Order: sequence, then structure tokens, then C-alpha cells
Amino acid sequence: MFIAFNFVTLICIAIIAGCTYGGFAPGPPLYFIYLSGEAADNVVVYSLNINTGGLTQISGSPFAAGSGAFPLVLDPTFRYCYVGNFTADTISAYTIGPTTGALTAIAGATTGTGPSGITMNPAGTKLYTNNSGVNTITGYLINSNTGALTAMANSPFTVGANPGSPIISPSGNFLYVPQVAALLLTFSIDPNTGNLTNIRWGPGPPPEVSW
Repeated sequence: MFIAFNFVTLICIAIIAGCTYGGFAPGPPLYFIYLSGEAADNVVVYSLNINTGGLTQISGSPFAAGSGAFPLVLDPTFRYCYVGNFTADTISAYTIGPTTGALTAIAGATTGTGPSGITMNPAGTKLYTNNSGVNTITGYLINSNTGALTAMANSPFTVGANPGSPIISPSGNFLYVPQVAALLLTFSIDPNTGNLTNIRWGPGPPPEVSW
């Protein structure tokens, strides 16, 4: 289960798979929490009272996802939500209501077998899933106007056995995939196409790179 905090007035922070993105702007905050439900195949959305900590499920929630809904990510502008469906081998995609937090389904995408992790670059233009059943990473370009996903030209990209959830550097230039036996696979990301190039596969920390 993954949790995303959407601070709609751009007092914003999203916590997805251990990664934190944040930004600040004046204005009264409106908070939403997004939970993907693997057993229920849906996304539950709550509004959060920041004074009491109370949660209220919003109108229309839960929102249907695919079979095995598991990893979840919001784009940096909090306009789009994407959920990897581990059993269905798909991504469910949604627009986010700017004041209600409600999800509206849009066209998603297919993945490789067993998408168990999902990540997005800081600019919100590229999305990647790790496909644990076939040891690949699938990459997509994101249409900033519609949220639509288009598979990258060279996708999928081969990784080692049992890939963990991918992580993108804050610069958006590198993607890291943890592997078994404490190995870390490092890719460079083409800034235009999003295609991945393997630059290192080994134990320990990644090489010194400019983040």
C-alpha cells in the first residue's frame, strides 16, 4: 500500500515508495491522501483535516483500478495519478480534480509482467515501471496536457533478476534499479526520448554523478 499526500494549494508534498517531493506557496492548504488497494483493486482518497488529523473519504471514493493495484505515483503538479496493476500488467491513469481531489479515469497503458514499482522524473514528463516477472523496465512519455502515456521507442529495457522499485535522481538524469545481492543498476536517461542507457551494474553506491 502506498500513500500520497496531495496539498492542492501547492503547499505540496508527495510521499511515494519512500521518495519525497515538496514545494511551497502561500494559501490555505487542502490536503488529500491517496491509497492504492492491492486486494480491493482500487484507489481510496481521503481529505485530511490538518488541525485534527481526521480523515474523510471524498465523494466517489474508492475509484476503480486494475487487478492487483499496488504502486502509485502523482505527477509533480498533482494533476495526474498513475497506479501500477501488478496482476493485470497495466497502468491505470487518472486526472485529479484540482479542488475536490477526485480521480477521473483516462486511458492507461500496458506494462510487462508484474509491475511492482513505479517512478516519475521530477519534471513529470517520464514514467517508468519495473516488471518483476520479466526483469525489465518499461518507460513512457507523459503528455503534459492530457496525462496520456506513450511507450518510449526502445522500451522495455532489460535489467537483472527480481528488480526492485526504480528511483530517479533529483536532476532527472539517472535512474537506479536495486538488484539482488546488493547490486545497483544505474542508467542514464536521455533528456528527449527518455530511453535508458546502462552505465553501471555493480555492488555498493553508484558512481559519482552530478545530481
